[in-house]
Amino acid sequence: MFGDLLPLNSASAVLQFAEQYFDSSDGLIKRQDRPKILQKGILARIPPLPTLSTVT
Repeated sequence: MFGDLLPLNSASAVLQFAEQYFDSSDGLIKRQDRPKILQKGILARIPPLPTLSTVT
């Protein structure tokens, strides 16, 4: 969860980050791997949902 983002300036970065988050196994994206605009302003981390393989 990020704060202080202007919608018109950050939409593509948020989409890129969403792809990184989806592809990660633990929901952790290193600061240096995030889009530049998302390297600051973190308010919280949302853990990924459990997958079917981790539930059974």
